[in-house]
Amino acid sequence: MSMDEVKVVVDAMGGDDAPGVVLEGVGQAVAQDPSLTVILTGPEDVIVPFAAQHGNVIAHPTTEVIGMGEHPAEYLQVNLYIPFRPSSSRHIIS
Repeated sequence: MSMDEVKVVVDAMGGDDAPGVVLEGVGQAVAQDPSLTVILTGPEDVIVPFAAQHGNVIAHPTTEVIGMGEHPAEYLQVNLYIPFRPSSSRHIIS
């Protein structure tokens, strides 16, 4: 990766109106900035077709969900050494 390239991870299911608004935003961002690469996490049936249509989006499917009611700090405390949800997008990011 050169100094001009930027990679970010985006959870397709992270938002009140997800995945629609998230995918729309990712699509707009990668269209406007060719140096941007998005690693998109979420359900395979949602992210793989989207990534196939966008050359600078990499699909990284997840099979587990960490709910909105779960506190991120508590998740990390419990799962830092014992990852009980290894395929969740939060675990992939950490």
